[in-house]
Amino acid sequence: MASFTKYTYPLRSGIRETPEFAKKKLADFAVNVGLKCAHDCTYCSTGAMLRTHEAFKKLGRSSFDSGYSVIDPEIPEKVAQDAKGALINNLNNSTCVATECSSSRRGIRDASNVVVPTVHRRL
Repeated sequence: MASFTKYTYPLRSGIRETPEFAKKKLADFAVNVGLKCAHDCTYCSTGAMLRTHEAFKKLGRSSFDSGYSVIDPEIPEKVAQDAKGALINNLNNSTCVATECSSSRRGIRDASNVVVPTVHRRL
């Protein structure tokens, strides 16, 4: 992968419910390690969905620019905290937990050195 710039921006939570993913039977919950990855996939809708997010204004970057990522380095701690909270009961029965960057299709989700495991429903 080519060199890229990594910015940090704090996100509110580690695990969040995903009604739109659930409707499509993709996932009930999502773990987002950031707002933008540096993979620059041509099919990615992140730029369009987040174009008005305050983080991009603060960074002085467009969500459509390439060559940079915006991550929250505190996500592992936020995920652990959310898992201990009210979401844990629902998480055990969830279809799966997905990251919104679908370019990492492995057993782990990796974005700029922040690694979050994928959790699947017990069958």
